[in-house]
Amino acid sequence: MGLPRRFVLGWAAVLVLRAGELHALEFSGAALVNSQLREREGAAAIEAPTNAYGALIGTNVHHGIGGETYFRLERDWSRADGASDFYLGFARLPLRGFELSLGRQVLDELPGALYVVDAGRLRFDRGGPVGFSLFGGQPRYFEPLQGAELVSQDEQMFGGSARLRWVALGQVVVSFAQLQRQQRRLNQLGSATWSHTFRHLRSQPQAYALAAYDSAERNVQQVTTGVGLLPHPRVFARIEGSYYRPSSRSPAALPGLDRFVDPLFSLISASSLQQARCGVQYRWRETVWWSADYGLQAFEDSNGQSITGNRGSVGLVWLPEGDGLEIVRSEFGVTDSRGGSLFALRAYYENRVYQRILFRTKMEVGRFDKITNEQDIVVTSRVGVAYELAPGFLMEVNVEGNRSPRFDYEFRLGAFLTYNLHYRDGWQAPSLERPVLRYPGGWAG
Repeated sequence: MGLPRRFVLGWAAVLVLRAGELHALEFSGAALVNSQLREREGAAAIEAPTNAYGALIGTNVHHGIGGETYFRLERDWSRADGASDFYLGFARLPLRGFELSLGRQVLDELPGALYVVDAGRLRFDRGGPVGFSLFGGQPRYFEPLQGAELVSQDEQMFGGSARLRWVALGQVVVSFAQLQRQQRRLNQLGSATWSHTFRHLRSQPQAYALAAYDSAERNVQQVTTGVGLLPHPRVFARIEGSYYRPSSRSPAALPGLDRFVDPLFSLISASSLQQARCGVQYRWRETVWWSADYGLQAFEDSNGQSITGNRGSVGLVWLPEGDGLEIVRSEFGVTDSRGGSLFALRAYYENRVYQRILFRTKMEVGRFDKITNEQDIVVTSRVGVAYELAPGFLMEVNVEGNRSPRFDYEFRLGAFLTYNLHYRDGWQAPSLERPVLRYPGGWAG
């Protein structure tokens, strides 16, 4: 488990540029180490994975120069092997009102898509009515964004976006990107998004719309429109409709990446998806929030049969003492279609009442029934106790117990250390309230 050479060289170059006065520097950094012992059924009964995460963010290093990096290193000590490590790092260079970023970075120019790319990006955006960006580079596929490097890396991606903002009409963003692999064009995607808040109306509705068109396949890939509004000071409601159709490709073209994430659609559908969703959040009291969400879906399977799916959930957030030191979250969700159904209950509790001590627990229980007469219950649970050894320096010990169709039981004993630091015209007091890194996976309420 070692740092990749390009990562080290990239950050060495950024540090060399630190020739300015220290008082101009704004810097944040974090480190997190997570290790577990897992007991499972089977020949390999014990696993000992360890993950190390790190992040460094610097701005105003010298004449506005900045940089950013993030990495994850993994190793299973029981088998003395490692998994695919993830890292990115880039420098930001100001150029007379423009910003040039060079290195491995996340590009989010296209709605609903994230790419980690060895790229250069030129951006102009001063917060005024006009902004634009141009980018180009080579996509990379790592955890946690796209999984292991299982596809060819002989890819190129380039494009740009433009933003226009009017007070009366809202904001419009138009973007274009082309992705090609082994000199074969996969996507030539153009998209446009619009958003606007009607502040002169009593409910202050926030309307938005998205359209994406693949000109290479002459296919309308996605259309989404919706509105969120405040019909009452205690109520927020949202209504949304969407259409999605993946691009059909010739046998000569290699498959691309599916940008639309939906469990029913990914498993069953072989054509387009139409979906209508609505949701509401209600602040019953100052310390209690209720939420409800429902979605109706319609698509076709590989046999051309029409399938209708339903997804719904009800949630609760409760602050027992009203000061945020205790938090209770729970949610019950149902997913149902001709292929089967899923019922799931989630609960999370966090307690920070005692100084420097954090206690939290979480449980998820799900039951599924398939059209093939398969049914089972899935359980995941975790209990953790953490102690703040020093300001911003947290150590936690936790225990997990899980059950799934693959394993009748699975137990894990884990521990992690995390530390965050901040510098801005002097070292800031370390705090857990503004972490640069959050504990990945498992503790999200």
